Amino acid sequence: MVADCTAIPLGGESIDKVIAADFLEHLAESIYVRTLRESRRVLRGGGRLNVYCPCPTHLFERLKARNIILKRDETHVGMRTMQELLGTLRDEGFEPERTEFMPTHLPVYK
Repeated sequence: MVADCTAIPLGGESIDKVIAADFLEHLAESIYVRTLRESRRVLRGGGRLNVYCPCPTHLFERLKARNIILKRDETHVGMRTMQELLGTLRDEGFEPERTEFMPTHLPVYK
């Protein structure tokens, strides 16, 4: 199914999991909040929202933002820190169970 993330064509409380992997950082603030609300609407009680996104304070993201390594990703219009993500998730009625910050997967930079 391909759908607008702010108007998912499913009934309320109809699915168990929403996965937003490498997605939310591409959304401007107003669409981001509407997407979380829509995710909440379609999730059943006890359903889960899994989020994975880059953090603007991560070393690689800082370097990319300055075009030092790789190239700045112009589609990353909504980079948010973990605290910003958690705050909005709580504001939208989610109860975060687990958070994780991975400094890097490359041993030389750990």
